[in-house]
Amino acid sequence: MDISAVIFATHRIRLLPDEGKIPWDEPAFSQRMLENHLSQDHDWASRRLTVIEQQVTWITRQLPAGARILDLGCGPGFYTRLLAERGFTAQA
Repeated sequence: MDISAVIFATHRIRLLPDEGKIPWDEPAFSQRMLENHLSQDHDWASRRLTVIEQQVTWITRQLPAGARILDLGCGPGFYTRLLAERGFTAQA
């Protein structure tokens, strides 16, 4: 995939009207988001680790050994860590 296609696609993205109302810079909100990402009781922010492990197993079958991975996500890096443990070069 040509990464420039991803980079320049952002110029066409329109934000939702309420997008600016999300309190990303408030510590209490950030703490709740982190707790939701780390929770194994639900899949609200991140998937449960058992699901992530299954998805990473599938991803590794789709890529050549040692492939370079670019993590453009906004979570705690569960996928990137597991892919790096399996020999992929991960950039976040």
